Amino acid sequence: MSKWKDLNELFQKQHAETKISLREFCDSHGLSYSTARKHIKTSRKAPRKVAKDEGQKLKRAPNFKHGGYTKYFKQGVNQLVEATTLEDELDLCRARIHMVMDSIEGIQKLLDDADTTNESKVMLYESLFKAEMSLDRNVIRAESITKTLSNIKTDSLTRGKLVAETARITQQTKALVSATKRGKHQAEIAEHEAAKARKEAGGTSKLDDFIDKRTGGLDTVVSQ
Repeated sequence: MSKWKDLNELFQKQHAETKISLREFCDSHGLSYSTARKHIKTSRKAPRKVAKDEGQKLKRAPNFKHGGYTKYFKQGVNQLVEATTLEDELDLCRARIHMVMDSIEGIQKLLDDADTTNESKVMLYESLFKAEMSLDRNVIRAESITKTLSNIKTDSLTRGKLVAETARITQQTKALVSATKRGKHQAEIAEHEAAKARKEAGGTSKLDDFIDKRTGGLDTVVSQ
């Protein structure tokens, strides 16, 4: 079998299983897309007729968000949103890993096929090498994203503890300020009561003499 015949069979098999596009297939195998178009057949869907109740069907359909990365995933397996977060990018890397693994498996089967010519095997080995390089890149990226997400989670927990500790210190500070204000207020009340008692005693001499005897002349509450 020729190289392009082998690759055409591999593409048809993967396309039937994963709906992979020809461009994605070329990227995973290190092939020229413009050249592959001349040798690999792709099915062309006939234009779909719009039903009269199309609008009603769209209204009843689930409201899924789709973005530029949707083509990398199997619609039947998972409804994916646009890859705008690290979690979405991690899903994308995982999907690429599975795609490349499928490609490697297909290439290996062709290499094991006794009908594959030596010339085709040389090209298949090149594709296998590029596919393995792509697999390594995506695995490294997936590991990096996983580590980043783990660090973000840890930072989030740390921030939560910091917020709780700050709130606790704030409450303690408010309680201390409140206690200080109460102490000052109580001192003012005591001084006011002493002044009132002094006035009711008809002066300061008798009360002061009494307080001096009781405090040993160290009174600081009643002013002269």
